[in-house]
Amino acid sequence: RFNLSYIDQNAAGTVGWAIGYARMVSPTAEERWQAWGYPNHSDGNLVIGGAKPYVKSNKLTRDGVMGVLELKPDDRLHITLDAYWSQFKDEQRLRGLELPFAWGGQGEVLLPGYTVENGLITSGTWTNVKAVMRNDVVHRKSNIFAGGLNVAYEADDRLTIELDASYSRLRKTEENIEIYAGTGRGAANGARDQMGFEVGADGVIRFTPGLDYTDTSLFQLTDPRGWCGRPGFPGDCQDGFINAPKVKDELAALRVQVTREFDDDYSLRLGGNFSQRKKSLDNEGFVLTHKNYPASTPIPQDYLFDPVSLDFIGIPGMVAFDSWKYFQEGNYTLTPESQWDAGRLTSSFEITEKVLTGFAQVNINADAVRGNIGVQVVHTDQRGDGFAVSNQNGVVVVDPVRDGDKFTDILPSMNLTYELAPNTFIRFGAARVLARARMDQLNPGVGFSFDQSKALNTDIDSSPWSATVGNAKLRPLIADAADVAVEKYFGRGGYVALSGFYKYLESFIYRQNDLFDFTGYPYVGGVEPVLRQGIVSQWQNAGGGRLYGAELSASLPFGMLASGLDGFGVLASGSYTNSSVSLGGAPTTLPGLSKWVVNSTLYYEKHGFQARVSGRYRSEFLAEVSGLSLTRDLVSAKGEFLVDAQIGYEFQGGPLKGVAILVTGSNLTNEPFVTFQNGDERQIRDHQNYGRNFMLGVSYKF
Repeated sequence: RFNLSYIDQNAAGTVGWAIGYARMVSPTAEERWQAWGYPNHSDGNLVIGGAKPYVKSNKLTRDGVMGVLELKPDDRLHITLDAYWSQFKDEQRLRGLELPFAWGGQGEVLLPGYTVENGLITSGTWTNVKAVMRNDVVHRKSNIFAGGLNVAYEADDRLTIELDASYSRLRKTEENIEIYAGTGRGAANGARDQMGFEVGADGVIRFTPGLDYTDTSLFQLTDPRGWCGRPGFPGDCQDGFINAPKVKDELAALRVQVTREFDDDYSLRLGGNFSQRKKSLDNEGFVLTHKNYPASTPIPQDYLFDPVSLDFIGIPGMVAFDSWKYFQEGNYTLTPESQWDAGRLTSSFEITEKVLTGFAQVNINADAVRGNIGVQVVHTDQRGDGFAVSNQNGVVVVDPVRDGDKFTDILPSMNLTYELAPNTFIRFGAARVLARARMDQLNPGVGFSFDQSKALNTDIDSSPWSATVGNAKLRPLIADAADVAVEKYFGRGGYVALSGFYKYLESFIYRQNDLFDFTGYPYVGGVEPVLRQGIVSQWQNAGGGRLYGAELSASLPFGMLASGLDGFGVLASGSYTNSSVSLGGAPTTLPGLSKWVVNSTLYYEKHGFQARVSGRYRSEFLAEVSGLSLTRDLVSAKGEFLVDAQIGYEFQGGPLKGVAILVTGSNLTNEPFVTFQNGDERQIRDHQNYGRNFMLGVSYKF
């Protein structure tokens, strides 16, 4: 990591400028265990359905440039112009296996003699296992530009006029390239493995394989599981896959406000803000078919690397090769998935959101009471463009669809601070607030499908009809919030504070399943469906809930207790949060919120030395994580305790004055990130071990 900045001004102090450049090249490594799920075995106990363990190495590179120009020709006019540009590249290499077990579709048999603990099969042996070996490559690129102009003019001693204009732009592309290898083309061909397994204390399953996964004569480039099988395609043709989303995001805003001071205690601020945001997603995927199809292709020797260890799951190693170079040299044919998959086009969209806000605010700065009381009137005009897509007789039919809405929200707010006694304050806040729906949730796209194999079903839960629908009419999440806090300050840097909060959510945004009549819709095949109704899944404003909690925080410089402890101190906080929201079923917690969070830092700062160690604990929470084809899933995440530390010294004099040295270490306890399902911490969905991180830094200030 490298950064350089320079700040200066002219002799008269009327023109100032700053420029800066930063570069970061950050390599990381990770061991990751992923489970497909835990279905019921024939004996009624749960068992691993399949797994996708892999090791990942990546290099993240980021460059950033900033510049600021300030003009203050007199005491009344102040102009600031700023700009920022950043480019981000993330290069990843992932090597691992997809291991079909109970959900393998090939009649895998769990041998007798397995062990069961509290309804979960924790050890045994699978036969008939045919793995998909993957050497994946991920390239993410993005660049951001942002610029702004701020003009403040004091018309007189009590009247200030401000104008603020800004523009930002994001461009992001991704290539998530999957390259497959296996023991034969198609699910019916090639060698199978007999693989023992045992669930470890951390929930990660360790395997005892029968095959040698480093054998390049056994594992060749092919479609091991027959994942193609699309109408109009040859069978077993998916030798790899690419997810290739492209995102564009632009935001322009203009804000004007006027502040009038009536006396030293009160002022009035009036203003308006207009913003326009436009975001688009072009979500395409491609099936990769090797040019030697239908033959399986040996990996050329000059592309091979040393085998990669998968010891963390008990497998000594697997074949690794330069799959990126091999792909670049044109060894695969790309076929757009949108030719047959209606869902791929359904997730592409362009959303335009225009927001006009008017506001009035009274500011109070009296002797005992400070704060503000105000109201915002927010008018939103949102529009979504997407695609209505269906597969009719093997042909994808695409129609553009546009929808949207206009609405107005009134948001009052109040924030007041009262000094109960010297250095003792009580704070109170009350407001009506909003959080806008994600742009992808405003996508009006419609994906309609019919499954001919279910044409004769009479159970609505197994209907041949289904659809996924967006909702460009979604309203923001609205909440009424109240906060109160008591704060006591003492000495130099000491304080203790106790705060509480409550938020009532009028509605929440989640996918809701409803019954829909598909009469008149076309169906594929010669068998007329018995049912004409099916389930439609759509984002809706529904449910609602509440959020409340309390936090205790404190800062204690030890020098207040004894002069010999000057420079030492501790910072600590603990919070309790309880939340309940309806997501179409039983109430659950809000995503991302832990019930308990505790932070503490012990530090020393004096005579140029600084040292600190910090710990953070958070209890179990509901996490939103990336799922299949870059979708989002809600799963439970285990609690975690992270420890960070740093030590440094800044030279106070001599030829090295201005030089500072800093050493930091993060995640010193090597805490993994773990998610699980069904309320059972043994049923691990994802176990990410990303290790410890150490940095040494040197800076010079002149």
